[in-house]
Order: sequence, then C-alpha cells, then structure tokens
Amino acid sequence: MEKDIHSSVMYLMSGPAYLPYLVVSLRTLRDFWFGKVVVFSWPESWDILNNYIARDRRLSVEPILIKPKYRGKNAQFIHKIEIALEGEFFSPKELVLYLDADTAVNGSLDYLFFLAKNGFVATQFCKWNTNTPIIRKRIADLYKS
Repeated sequence: MEKDIHSSVMYLMSGPAYLPYLVVSLRTLRDFWFGKVVVFSWPESWDILNNYIARDRRLSVEPILIKPKYRGKNAQFIHKIEIALEGEFFSPKELVLYLDADTAVNGSLDYLFFLAKNGFVATQFCKWNTNTPIIRKRIADLYKS
C-alpha cells in the first residue's frame, strides 16, 4: 500500500437490534485489522455504542453520532453510501471499507483494499446481476438520492 493512502473500516448502526452482531463483527475484525475503525450511529443506537462498545479498548473504535437526512425505505443503505462519498469524515486519499454489522471477518482485508485502489468495489450478493429488474431499480434509486 502506498504511504499516502490510508485505509479505514466503517460500520453504520441505524437501529439497536444489530448492536450485538456489531460486537462480534468487531471482535473478528480485530483478529486481522489493526487500523482505523469508525462506527457511525443513528441516535437510537448511540447510547449503547458510545457508553459500552466504544469503551472496550479491545475493539478500538471511533464512534460518531450522525443523523440521516432521509428516514424512508432503504434509508440505511443510502446513508452508508452518502457517508463514504461526501468527504466529511474520510480524506480523498483514504480507502474506506464498509462492513455490515453481521459480517464475520475470517482473514486479511488487504486484497479488498487492493481492489478498492481502482475505484468502488461491491461484494456479490446471491448471484444477483446488475441487469435484473430488482437490482437495476435499486441502483437507479441510489442515483436519484
């Protein structure tokens, strides 16, 4: 990795239901990643994140309270992309890997960051293609926001 490129991992906690999963994900992440980890939190998850999870030094996370501009259908999906792209929290030279709270990390993240050096990278989900009606509509909705 180039010296002037920094890599970070981010999560977004909308509701509190996934906070237990977040702890497990962070624990598995810390077996392989020792860099910056930012956990953005909507107000409804903030107390537990800030007062318990972020105080665990083994997890070493930076909590950030954030309020979404939009609260409708798929708000969490749209908000995580907005956070990564708007440049308020990450520098233009920073590679940002978003992980869902229910992700268990089982190995090095180096290859994902290597791929991200060339632009946006998304994981494959259930063999869905971008030319199917459901995914095509979701991508179109993201462009509208």
